[in-house]
Amino acid sequence: MKSNLEQTQSILYLGYVLLVVLGIIHETLFYSQFGVNILEYSDILDVLLSPISQLTSNIILLSLSLLVIVLVIVLPKWSNRLKDKKWFVNFFKLNTEGIVVEKKVLNTLTTFSVIFFVGIFVGSGFGKGEKLKNKIRSGDVDYNDSISFIDGNSIKAEVIGKNSSYIFYLIKDRSDVTISPISGTVKSLIINK
Repeated sequence: MKSNLEQTQSILYLGYVLLVVLGIIHETLFYSQFGVNILEYSDILDVLLSPISQLTSNIILLSLSLLVIVLVIVLPKWSNRLKDKKWFVNFFKLNTEGIVVEKKVLNTLTTFSVIFFVGIFVGSGFGKGEKLKNKIRSGDVDYNDSISFIDGNSIKAEVIGKNSSYIFYLIKDRSDVTISPISGTVKSLIINK
């Protein structure tokens, strides 16, 4: 039988693997709405860092994610001290007879965190893409970003994303996404958000 530390480590490892898969799904849902197969333009580092990039893109999302992770690590350890508290018993629907409280709390929190992260990644990937598509249809795209190329040309654009090798952007009066390699093509990028 695994110790509590080993079980927590296993959950954190599997959690990171889940985050990587969810990061791929997030990116795929977003870019596929514009006809871009993002995996063709991503290297392994982009894939491994995409969930971290997504979570750190918003301070509220980062704070909530850290809170969920801390709860998964800490709350099961405190469960034996809290098992006599009425709010704790009600929240985790504990029947203290014949069960290991720590295991029940860990399983409940693990299930909650999986649902939380699936909702965040799938919802934001699809939602951000849909919001941008609607802005393109209605002509509400700002085109406030500037891209300067090595050949001396410069354009106003709306940058919709980038990874370690490519930049994805919209140009005024075009509804398709333009993709440019960063290395050897782009001199500078100014994003005005």
